[in-house]
Amino acid sequence: MKTIRKFLVKIVGLKAYLSWVSKIYITLISIGASKSKYAELYFTQQIVKKGDFVLDIGANDGTLLDGVSRYRIRVGCEPAPN
Repeated sequence: MKTIRKFLVKIVGLKAYLSWVSKIYITLISIGASKSKYAELYFTQQIVKKGDFVLDIGANDGTLLDGVSRYRIRVGCEPAPN
């Protein structure tokens, strides 16, 4: 896996590679992959309804908010200097 990652970074650049990996991850989560590993994402999707306001304190990369993005009203805050 490391060799493939190095090869792809060399060809497309780090920014494009990370963007690509992020999109694949979000897509896999949205279609239900790793439901047991990321149960909180699916639980959140079940309890948040259209029009709800979602505030994620410590949002990090916003993964939890991506699961509720179709509801439009969402705010993420990451206080740590990452």
